[in-house]
Amino acid sequence: MTMKTVVVWKDKFFLSSASSAQTAVVGFCFSLFVVVVEILPMNYFALYYVAVCHQLKAVLTDFSQKMSQNKPKVDYENLLRSYNAIKSLIASIDDELSLLMFIEILFSSSIMYFAIAVMFHPDTMPFPNRISIYLCFINNLVTFFAMTASAALISETSLSIGLKAQSSESQKESGLVFLQQRFISSADKEISMTVWKIAPIRRQLIFGILGGVFTYVLLLDGLSDR
Repeated sequence: MTMKTVVVWKDKFFLSSASSAQTAVVGFCFSLFVVVVEILPMNYFALYYVAVCHQLKAVLTDFSQKMSQNKPKVDYENLLRSYNAIKSLIASIDDELSLLMFIEILFSSSIMYFAIAVMFHPDTMPFPNRISIYLCFINNLVTFFAMTASAALISETSLSIGLKAQSSESQKESGLVFLQQRFISSADKEISMTVWKIAPIRRQLIFGILGGVFTYVLLLDGLSDR
């Protein structure tokens, strides 16, 4: 082995080490960029949305408990006024947040689709990029479940109020039948958060979106293999 050959091997070794170090640095910077630019802003909105939904659910739960209180005479006029005020409050909040919720679900669905596609073909992307995508996938899946489940609780609590109102129909009080029927009619209408006023957020929506994303991944992956 000549001195020239040793020098060439040494140069290749240092170049390979430098290349690996550069790849690790670039991968770390890319992961940090993804966390700062994509994950943190979405998490802030997700935390805010979950907190708002839990507060609204607490308001509905408190109203439901007031309905269950045993009183000699039910004040249906006050119940109707309070329930309509709650409905107006939730509707006004949904007007502000429904578009942002639509964007959040669209973004989360895109990330989940891309991440599942990468899981099927991991060799198509460098390892640092795959780690970033998997982190985004886990984060988006958790925030998606948290947001949609919190919003679905509002719909479920509203339905329970409607059932309580229906059960009170058999206990008609003289002179209050008209107000009682008005309250029952109002309580029968479901209150729910929506996705840009397109669809109400219920439990079925959660599994529908996840099933749709997975189905499209399988479909498009099968078409690309042909």
